[in-house]
Amino acid sequence: MSIDILVFVNQDFDSDSRVNRAVRFLAQHGYRIAVASRTSKNRIGRRADHEWGRLYYFRQFKAGRLSWLGPLVCFASAETKRTDGSGVRGGHLRCLKHFLRDLLYLGQLFNLLLLNLRLVFRFYSLPVKLYYPNDFDVLGAAGALAWLHQKPLVYETHELYVDQLSAYPAWYRRTLMLLEGWWAKRSINVITVGEYIASTLHERYRLDSQPTVIRSCPPYQRVTKVSHLKYPVKLLYHGAYHPERGLEQSILAMHHIDNAHLYLRGFGYWEKPLRDLVNKEKLESKVTFLAPVPMKQVVEAAAPFDIGVGAFQDVSLNSRYCLPNKIFEYLMAGLALAVSDLPELRRIVNGYNVGVTFDPSDPADIARQVRNLLADPDLLHQMQSNALGVARDVFKFESEGEKLVGIIEDIIGRGSRCAE
Repeated sequence: MSIDILVFVNQDFDSDSRVNRAVRFLAQHGYRIAVASRTSKNRIGRRADHEWGRLYYFRQFKAGRLSWLGPLVCFASAETKRTDGSGVRGGHLRCLKHFLRDLLYLGQLFNLLLLNLRLVFRFYSLPVKLYYPNDFDVLGAAGALAWLHQKPLVYETHELYVDQLSAYPAWYRRTLMLLEGWWAKRSINVITVGEYIASTLHERYRLDSQPTVIRSCPPYQRVTKVSHLKYPVKLLYHGAYHPERGLEQSILAMHHIDNAHLYLRGFGYWEKPLRDLVNKEKLESKVTFLAPVPMKQVVEAAAPFDIGVGAFQDVSLNSRYCLPNKIFEYLMAGLALAVSDLPELRRIVNGYNVGVTFDPSDPADIARQVRNLLADPDLLHQMQSNALGVARDVFKFESEGEKLVGIIEDIIGRGSRCAE
């Protein structure tokens, strides 16, 4: 069976809401879809058929098989102190550690190359009209297959991949940038999530045209909000627990906010440090952890809350230009926004009057801006109404998905199922 579009994604397809929505939307428009998805679960078989198409599984090389590298990483990362006045021995150790670090990063590049080669060999014989990689990790495989079969390539990146790697050596970042630029210039279209990332990619890689912006909005869901504010006001963060999400600052801000309660609904390795911080600061009466909900229930589960919080930290160009899915989920749930003063977030907050922005590194400023919302219930209610309106009219996947269908139709025409 011929496939219209082969989608590559280097994470579990079931947990990637953006790719999941795009695949189902394209299938609804008649395209035959196959998805190559990474999995860490014990799957029965290497593929599964769904109503939207076929899902193929692949696994990355397990780091656990190289457990002996742990002591080597610790040695290479530790600081070296001089042991004598001349510092000769310390200098030799530093050189050795730099060499070992570079060797480890070279191993990461090899692992990435190995993953992409495996994908090329696995999907070489599958007849495909268009290759559609999501993010840099699988771009090489999709690009190579497109080149080998002389088929079009559409590259979607949800971030500035290289800018996340500020701690990596310059040679490593330059290598990845050269590879990404090579394939991006050979793509029929580049898709990303925000205007600032699109402009950066266009300038950095000297692309022939500006990348297309398709925002990570959920499908429209109508929710019901209560008409009057109840105290304590409910603040919500939902999503992954990660150091760059500003959750520590959000928790500390609760020292300075009365008549409000912060709820954290999520998952991730950073949960224990966050719980420890709440206990240490004696904020158990103001901060509550909630269990995560399935992807399809995120908007519905957020509707009973009042304000959506996102103290995203400005630690790299990628984080500065972020436009996370949760912003649109908050809006669709009718929450006013209290988010970082970053370009994309500021544009939405100020452009549609749906919330406030703050300095994400300063718990006092976070608290100050949230208190401003709490001090004016009428303004807060108006912002919640604006959020519902802009989600209904602008920020919904039905609108964003049509852009994607238009791109695909321009390249390979209508879906195969439309002709049946």
